[in-house]
Amino acid sequence: MLPWTTDTPHAGRTNTILPMEGLTAAELATRAGVSEEQIRRFASLGILSGAQEPFHGGDVTRVRLLQTLEQSGISADDVGRAISSGEFSFAAIEMLYPSAGESGLTDRTFADMTAEIGVPLEFVQDLFAALALPTPRPEDRMRQDDLDMIPVLQAFLSLPFEQADLTYSARFWGENLNRLAQSEVRFFETHVIQPLLRQGLSEQQMLEIALPQGAFAQELDRRVLVWLHQRHVEQHLIEDILEHVEAAMERTGAIRRRPRQTPAIGFLDLSGFTALTEERGDEAAVELSSKLTDLVRAVNRQHQGRPVKFLGDGVMCYYPRPASGVRAALDMVDGARDAGLPPARVGLNAGPVIERDSDYFGRTVNVASRVAAYAGPGQVLVTAEVCAAVGEIGDVGFEPLGEVQLKGLARPISLLLASRTG
Repeated sequence: MLPWTTDTPHAGRTNTILPMEGLTAAELATRAGVSEEQIRRFASLGILSGAQEPFHGGDVTRVRLLQTLEQSGISADDVGRAISSGEFSFAAIEMLYPSAGESGLTDRTFADMTAEIGVPLEFVQDLFAALALPTPRPEDRMRQDDLDMIPVLQAFLSLPFEQADLTYSARFWGENLNRLAQSEVRFFETHVIQPLLRQGLSEQQMLEIALPQGAFAQELDRRVLVWLHQRHVEQHLIEDILEHVEAAMERTGAIRRRPRQTPAIGFLDLSGFTALTEERGDEAAVELSSKLTDLVRAVNRQHQGRPVKFLGDGVMCYYPRPASGVRAALDMVDGARDAGLPPARVGLNAGPVIERDSDYFGRTVNVASRVAAYAGPGQVLVTAEVCAAVGEIGDVGFEPLGEVQLKGLARPISLLLASRTG
């Protein structure tokens, strides 16, 4: 057992955990962070699960949602009237939070917790900010689910990591999972909620149909998240371990390490994208960007490339091997045409890069971007460095274009036009 958990004594005290069901008004008030008087008022307005005690764990969610509504200018009286009219109900919303009571507030503040476990409050605040969560104040009472994560934090701190290392890592978790969650909610809004409303259903009828589906989808998402994370970790660990094994065998003289390939950076953008979307509108821009994203990801999976960042009408990609980058670039240009996208153009450069925070920087990247801006619709332009690293590639040819002075570069560079020869 870890040294400090939510159900074991620590530093001479035990955490208070209120029961999930059969909550008194006082217990519900404690979990929700409001007064007993407010609880009784909400009950009289029909907002809670019943008009009197006992209340249940789902009422924690109702009160916290009500607080959010009040902050946006919708009063408890307004909500009560909507419930009385039959136009609104919290019942369906609770399906999204089957364990809502578990995340109610405890009697512990962040100042209490950090003092007891010997961790600076500033570190925990930095950690929450890195995870893209609201930064807690010292006097804020902890949610139960946050308190349950303290043993996990202690376990990480028992490993040979510096606190700054954990904060650095937390930023990746926060940024990426926040984007994932936003995408999931947008998908649900676009493909479940809006189609139901277009059928003429009222908001309440829509919620009664959509939210049970949302609760089921959340459970599926959790299972997929664990599975997919493990698969990706396994893949990258194997690559890392093989690298160390090769290095060890090379030191013993058992093998001669293969020369490391110079990586390549490619930029793709769609010619005339801005003018086209101004003509067709925002929905067309979203549709074109979605098609481009699907195309880029599919092609790069095939050629062991990695889309680094999407730039609206374009994308920056990383290729461990320049030859893969050339093939991927040609496939993306062809794929854009076949998908009905505006003509794509690609600039590709090879050379050393600086990697930081899953992004790449340096002259190699800057030159690739300039080459892409110079390319014409449907063209794949590569630098002499790419051509030298690639050599001959089966059905791909390179036509020299001579030295070209690109905007932002001090000296002209040699460019070649890549194309299929078969």
